[in-house]
Amino acid sequence: MRIVIFAWQTLLPKGWKPAASNFDALTKYKSAPDYNAGFLSHYGKTNIVNDFNIYAEFAFAEPEKLRELAATYPIIAKKLSLFISAYTQFSAKYQQGFEDYFARTGLSDVAVQPENFEMTIHLDLSDLKPQISQ
Repeated sequence: MRIVIFAWQTLLPKGWKPAASNFDALTKYKSAPDYNAGFLSHYGKTNIVNDFNIYAEFAFAEPEKLRELAATYPIIAKKLSLFISAYTQFSAKYQQGFEDYFARTGLSDVAVQPENFEMTIHLDLSDLKPQISQ
């Protein structure tokens, strides 16, 4: 799941910042969600986790609408691909059930794998002291 969140971050608009509060996100905007930026609702703009959760809401409550949006907006198709990966890789016990659901609803058909992303990890190992165990 953490890898999905890292990849999800690469799909957010450049310079994106979470909404100041959920209240602001839900009351400030009267326009339609910014589908071109990959947001399915204004609540999804509040933070990355809420954005992901809105995809879950659409995938399970309104799969037809999500399928239509993913077919129209490439960024939504990429986020959908990450969402499907997270659900199908969450647990081997549920993998087949989720794969079947996403195939049956047509969501797998419109999901588009995002391009590769690069992640740099900086570790300070200067204070690391090796230990020899017997």
